[in-house]
Amino acid sequence: MIIVLVFLFFAFFYSDLAEIGFCDDSSQFQEIVVYGNKEKEKNADVVNVFKVNPAMSFSITDYLKDMAGVEISEKSLVGDTGDVVKIRGFGNSRLKVFENGRDINATGVYGGFYVDWSTIPPINVDSIKVIKSGVDAKLGVLGGAIEIKNRVPTGTPITEFFGSYGTRDTQNYRFYFENKIKDIPFNISIDHLSSDPFLRNNDFLSNSFNFSTVIPNVFDGKINVSAYYTKVKRGLIVNNRKSNDPQSPLWNVPIDPSYPTSLGEFMPPGGGPTRTPVMGAYWQKEKTLLDLSYERKIFGWNAKIAGFTNREERYEVNPGLLIRDLKPDKTDGFYMDFSKDFSKHHVRFGYYFKNQGSGDTFIIYEKTNPPTYNQNSPSSQKIIYNSAYLDDRFKISKRSSLYMGVRYDSFHAEGAPILQDGRGTYVQGISLTGDAITPRISLDYELTKNDTATLSVFKSARMPTNPEYYWWITGYSGAKLANGAPAPGYRPVNYLLKPEKEDAVELSIKGKRLGVDYSINGYYYSIHDYIMFRIDPNPTNRVAYNVDEVNIYGAETTLKKRIKGIDTVLTYTYQKSTKVNDALDTQHLLNGLDYFPRSMANLTFQKKFDNGLILDFDNHYVSKQNLLYAPNSSKLELVSIKPYYTADLGISYLVPKHDLRMDLMIYDIFNKKYQEVFGYPMPGRSVFGSLTLTF
Repeated sequence: MIIVLVFLFFAFFYSDLAEIGFCDDSSQFQEIVVYGNKEKEKNADVVNVFKVNPAMSFSITDYLKDMAGVEISEKSLVGDTGDVVKIRGFGNSRLKVFENGRDINATGVYGGFYVDWSTIPPINVDSIKVIKSGVDAKLGVLGGAIEIKNRVPTGTPITEFFGSYGTRDTQNYRFYFENKIKDIPFNISIDHLSSDPFLRNNDFLSNSFNFSTVIPNVFDGKINVSAYYTKVKRGLIVNNRKSNDPQSPLWNVPIDPSYPTSLGEFMPPGGGPTRTPVMGAYWQKEKTLLDLSYERKIFGWNAKIAGFTNREERYEVNPGLLIRDLKPDKTDGFYMDFSKDFSKHHVRFGYYFKNQGSGDTFIIYEKTNPPTYNQNSPSSQKIIYNSAYLDDRFKISKRSSLYMGVRYDSFHAEGAPILQDGRGTYVQGISLTGDAITPRISLDYELTKNDTATLSVFKSARMPTNPEYYWWITGYSGAKLANGAPAPGYRPVNYLLKPEKEDAVELSIKGKRLGVDYSINGYYYSIHDYIMFRIDPNPTNRVAYNVDEVNIYGAETTLKKRIKGIDTVLTYTYQKSTKVNDALDTQHLLNGLDYFPRSMANLTFQKKFDNGLILDFDNHYVSKQNLLYAPNSSKLELVSIKPYYTADLGISYLVPKHDLRMDLMIYDIFNKKYQEVFGYPMPGRSVFGSLTLTF
């Protein structure tokens, strides 16, 4: 009853605060979990990832392709650095990835990633859960969440070797070892991945190491320790189009005919020839993640207290033009989580602190006039997050249960006193601050023994991210130059960047009928002050600003059935978006969001034979996608990606006792020519074979 009164107090007296602050959204009730070995959890299918076809797993994003409401958009099969995963149209800036309970989203600045998928080798992962909702007060997300659970060492001796080879000399080698010293279990994993370029200059090499241990019986609790280190070298894609204007006849004419025609990348923040990659351009990064947590019962409460740190350094070379050192991620934080069952209630509360920032850039050499040597370029910034949540799930009748939650978030963003923007102009830093209290409620009702309906209504909010904050400052017409004079804005960005505010309704029905497991989801999100963030080839069009309103609605269906021994899964997604008053799109060229396909469908088949043979056949369809594209500072165009269909074939053979596994994976078996990201063709048919030995 206390929880109910607290919720009602916040809902009726403080819900307006969500209209002026920062914040959250979450989700635990609309669960979609990758299906692999078909083990059952309470309300979801669960997969042990290391038992899924390892030939499909250069990145864990490979496991998400068949899911309703999830879109994967890559420039290449290996080592892509873009906005790879979207849930219900929300990309990396609006979803969070949790690994063993902690948010691993990075700053996303200076070419860094919001989510660095290369730091999550599949060999470490036990299960992946994709959450598509905003109702869970604990997670604090707007566009959904992905929860990753790593393999927890138990002390059982395990040694695993994995090796694969395929198209473009792609090589992936993995080693996993688990054992214990006395009563302390531990595991170690090593991963190597390399590939020759498909797009011009885009070769890739990564090596990683992971260690984790659990120390039991520490003051009636346990300590969890993990350390992850990766070193990645990636060739930057060099432009291979004689014109970057799709209306030009030279758009499809390659500069180097030995590579496909494609757009290139830029070295952040872009602008000028020194930051336009030439052949041989690359960056090499080193990233370290450290985690320490303590778990035990305190007065009957399940308690977890944890701390974490991220450190990333990157060395960049553009031959003859630019050499520099960057520190894209300097993040520290801690969190506490408590839960307990009271009669029919399951109560949780917690606190999360995160100091997410980046360091300055040190230019070793830049070909300017005169040349620049050993100069520090101010670019550091940080955002401090504070979050607290309280929720309760309880039965209100034999067939129904209610969830109530409330969350408080605050943020404070500040940059260096003087920042260098994408034009090379030095402007004064401006700080941003905000907070929000957001209530949410969800009702579950058992329609029948096998069918359950869920209705969720909630408010949510999201603060600007580090790169949105940076590009807002550099495009803000109220900004000032280093000498105090007004700085010319790129575009009509003449107001402070506001947090996003969301009103949401979700409805879900799932169960089993006529031998078919089904799930049907509908949702409507109305997002006020939606933050539009555009990164176009021309630096004049790189800016973050608020759109008055964006509305997103859609429906998703998942059907699963075994037909004559073949596990069959069909998913279909319908989605639509609209927007109001986009300051950059003054001609109203696009009525909704960029990269927002109206329809997506997947049809997968899996057949297991008694002799250990497994066949997988996956089919994917994505409808037409529209987006705005600016080839230069004076031109904004509506362009599109054509609808595409692809199919993948997997063949696996498990030797008796499952000590040896052989896999063959063929991506895009029909060799379709298509794009997932505008201007960057996908490689077509690619073949990979692998062996896994476990003992």
